[in-house]
Amino acid sequence: MPTGPEAEQTIPIVQETVRVGTRPTERDRVVVHKSVHTRDEVVDVPLNFEELKIERVPIGREVDVAPQVREDGDTLIIPVLEERSVVEKRLILVEEVRVQRVQRQCSAHQTVRLRREQVVVSHKQPDGNSDEKEPNHGDYPEHS
Repeated sequence: MPTGPEAEQTIPIVQETVRVGTRPTERDRVVVHKSVHTRDEVVDVPLNFEELKIERVPIGREVDVAPQVREDGDTLIIPVLEERSVVEKRLILVEEVRVQRVQRQCSAHQTVRLRREQVVVSHKQPDGNSDEKEPNHGDYPEHS
């Protein structure tokens, strides 16, 4: 083993490190345009309504007590009374008014406005070029 200044040697120790990171870079841009198209369409709408059929039935019979309003099936019977002067006062059932409900249906034409949205997507690249895609109409067939 040598002694002296020549005997000491320094050995450098080197260590490498790595640093990983990201930085944002612009590749392209996307521009989306949305528009709404409307069209009118005529549709048949069933409309339900009731009509009243009035029938006046003459009775002309004397009664002791006023009859009540009553129903006979789908017919409403409304008694109409009149007091008449005779030697004595008598209650006379003059007539009955019968009101019957009749169901009917008819078609009515109505115009409705339908809307459909359209979207156009275009890419703007950093060099200024654009790549425009065709409009997306969805799954609906085109109407003229």
